Amino acid sequence: MSMLSNTAEYALRAMVSLSRAEPGKVMLGRDLSALTGVPAKYLSKILLDLNRAGMVSAVRGQGGGYRLSREARDIRLIEVVEIFDRPRAHPRCLLSFDKECSDEAGCSAHDRWKLVRTVYLDFLDSTSLSDISDTTPGDPIAPARR
Repeated sequence: MSMLSNTAEYALRAMVSLSRAEPGKVMLGRDLSALTGVPAKYLSKILLDLNRAGMVSAVRGQGGGYRLSREARDIRLIEVVEIFDRPRAHPRCLLSFDKECSDEAGCSAHDRWKLVRTVYLDFLDSTSLSDISDTTPGDPIAPARR
C-alpha cells in the first residue's frame, strides 16, 4: 500500500524516466507511456499538470516530446507529489479525518502516526529526482502493480 495516489506515483515514474533521458533529448508521450506502464491518455493529463507547474516542457511538432524544465537534482519529490496529492503530501490525523494532526488535539494513534508522517515528509522533502534516478539513461521503470 502506498501513501501516494496512483496519479502521484505515475507522475514520479514519468519524471524519473524524463530525468534519465540524454541531456537535450525529448521523449515522446507514447514512449514515456510504454516505459512507465501509465496509460497514454492518463499520462497526457499528468504531463499537462506538470507542464503547468513548470516542471516539464512540451516541445511540439516534428521531433517534439517532453523533457524536464529544470535539472533533476533541483526537483524535490514533494514538489511533484503536491501537484496531485496536496492532502496526502501532508497527511491529516489518522483517526479523525476532519482535523489537522497536532500535539494539542491528537487522536489515540497520534504519537505513532506522527513518527511515520515525519519520516515520510522528510523523505519527500529531502529527496530529489536525481537521488532516485539510476545513472543509466533508458532503464525501464517498473510498471504499475495491480
